[in-house]
Amino acid sequence: MSRLSPFAVGALLLLLGNLSSSFSDVAVKLLEGGVSAFQYMFIRQLLSVLLLFPLWLRLTPQQQAIGNCSITLIRSHLVLAGSGFVMVALTWLPLATANALFFTPPHC
Repeated sequence: MSRLSPFAVGALLLLLGNLSSSFSDVAVKLLEGGVSAFQYMFIRQLLSVLLLFPLWLRLTPQQQAIGNCSITLIRSHLVLAGSGFVMVALTWLPLATANALFFTPPHC
């Protein structure tokens, strides 16, 4: 069996990421607002940490180091806020409309 090229691995990971995002959107829609947004975001972030932590442990100490703490902190808060906005939007919008808006880039 031949090894996959970096391009094929990247495309496969992108496909899996989009698939998991779709499953997450469906899960939010199935909850129908019955769960607090904070509880959903906490569980989502906890599962993300549990999924990524074993991969982080395989890195060298130089790769594990955070280069710029302030940028990382700002980015993490933006991701958290974005997760909350997406959850609220999915509870109000039909799933097809939300996905269409998500994958439609803004025009410059």
